[in-house]
Amino acid sequence: MISDFCTQGAELCRRACGGHGYSQLSGLPSLVTRVTASCTYEGENTVLYLQAARFLVKSYLHAQAAPGSTPKRPLPQSIAYLTAPDLARCPARGAADFLHPEVYTSAWAHVAVRLIKDSVHHLQALLQSGADKHEAWNRTAVIQVQAAKAHCYYVTVKSFTEALEKLDNEPAIQQALKRLCDLFALHGILSNTGDFLHDGFLSGAQVDVMRTAYLDALLLIRKDAISLTDAFDFTDHCLNSALGCYDGNVYERLFHWAQTAPTNTQGNPAYEKYLRPLLQSWRSKL
Repeated sequence: MISDFCTQGAELCRRACGGHGYSQLSGLPSLVTRVTASCTYEGENTVLYLQAARFLVKSYLHAQAAPGSTPKRPLPQSIAYLTAPDLARCPARGAADFLHPEVYTSAWAHVAVRLIKDSVHHLQALLQSGADKHEAWNRTAVIQVQAAKAHCYYVTVKSFTEALEKLDNEPAIQQALKRLCDLFALHGILSNTGDFLHDGFLSGAQVDVMRTAYLDALLLIRKDAISLTDAFDFTDHCLNSALGCYDGNVYERLFHWAQTAPTNTQGNPAYEKYLRPLLQSWRSKL
């Protein structure tokens, strides 16, 4: 999931820079290429989502097993939410309510559980109708991927909120990262509102209120955007970008790099043979 996000983010940044973003001097085309490759390491991402889905299906069935039928083992912490009490409706009402980590974390847990449950029910219905396991799995693959993505988003949001709790001795950093966590969680919900509206966990009115909270969060985090980016501490040499250089001298660097590019410093035989004589022939004889 993270490699998907990185690929989308890198491409979005490239487009946001217009024609300069398309230029190799921006460093963005090569960055997009490298990041995109991460979506195929150790298997294309859809394959990895399906592997995660198999684990989720088995864990859900294990959690739902009738008491006494099989010896129950405790579920791993990452999927303990499968057995946790679940809210049927989101209790948040005002915009500030949606900025509480427990609210958006429980929202993601609810959707993940519902999608996992739906995938299991579809799978079992096909098996009961006579389909073999391989066919049933292939026919429910789309739902399985949706469930795996929701689970991944839940784990990421929960891990983010838990990390924030360890920053009590750094209130300024904690506040900036809390806003980033809010933005990440709400952006995911608003990008997948259908999953949250499907069973009435969120209402249309609540989505409108959440969007207000999201827009307010964007305004607050804007002043921290450069600092949060610089916190990665990427060097100019690492980025190799005329646009992303630390001193901000974008156009000076673009001009200098263009001057020193091999294309502009070495003679071009085709130009000397064809274009130069043509241009000279057009000059006025006066």
